[in-house]
Amino acid sequence: MASKHSIAVSVRTRDAVEPRVAIAGVDVATIRRGGHVVVRSKKPRAVELPGPTPRGLLPAAYIGPREKYVLVQEKDKRFRIVRTGKLARVDELRNQDAELDDDNRSRISNTSDWPNCVHGHMIMTYPDGKQYIGSGTMVNRHHVITAGHCVFSSANGGWATSIQFNAGQNDSTLPFGSAWAIRLVTFTGWTDSANRDWDTGMLILDRELGDNTGWMGLISTGDGNLKDHSITVAGYPGDKGGKQLWGATAPIVGVKAQTITYDAYTKGGQSGSGAYGTWTGVQYEHVCADHVAGKNGIPNTGCRISGDKFPRLVEWMSTW
Repeated sequence: MASKHSIAVSVRTRDAVEPRVAIAGVDVATIRRGGHVVVRSKKPRAVELPGPTPRGLLPAAYIGPREKYVLVQEKDKRFRIVRTGKLARVDELRNQDAELDDDNRSRISNTSDWPNCVHGHMIMTYPDGKQYIGSGTMVNRHHVITAGHCVFSSANGGWATSIQFNAGQNDSTLPFGSAWAIRLVTFTGWTDSANRDWDTGMLILDRELGDNTGWMGLISTGDGNLKDHSITVAGYPGDKGGKQLWGATAPIVGVKAQTITYDAYTKGGQSGSGAYGTWTGVQYEHVCADHVAGKNGIPNTGCRISGDKFPRLVEWMSTW
């Protein structure tokens, strides 16, 4: 029998199917005004703080919120947790072409409030034993959208063996505790080919965390509704220590079939952050892409929730 924190993995093809409505608790709607297809967002009625998890029930990969990270940025710009200790330290790459003047991020401290509470800090452990930091966004009761390369890294042996998700983390404060992925999902376009067009993944969590945090919905919409549209990318960058939520709001400057680019500044550790905004006729904020790549400056790239991906994401949420 699998342990409480064991992870199942699933890979899905990129073939498209027609979107369906009200599938197994997933609230899907077509917004005629604007031509959007969405999974609806849900705000929490009130913040309900879960009780602490008994230490004996925590997996071996658990890192407590008071432990300090020693982070090293690797050549692919990811930040790896080398160890934890009494003092935090960040070693960044020195040969970067980033322009500091482009950094339009600001720190978000009210992490238990909407919409900040749906974003989480992720700790990924891989088969080679290495641990990295990432980000993700709640998009249903126990579903987190993130980057495909957060759930599956061929350079580290494949599927992550453990992913810890800390919604709304603010330094050593975890307003919603830690949740754990019990299933990981991504596309064959990522696992087989490392194709950035399919660099989208999802965590299936071990509890209904969204009942505490609420969640952002997903939106699939036309090119004209994305180009020049203002979006926000909020996540947990390694250059800021990995435990603080930072965000930038900027326009989408490029739209392709499966990706978008935007002038929101990011750093390693923000991979998987939901790029979100508001649209005409759609209530509350919705995610239009997951953040996947950047040059440590601007513009940066998100994996778009296209008409091809949307029904697959709905299927994942209705199945698990």
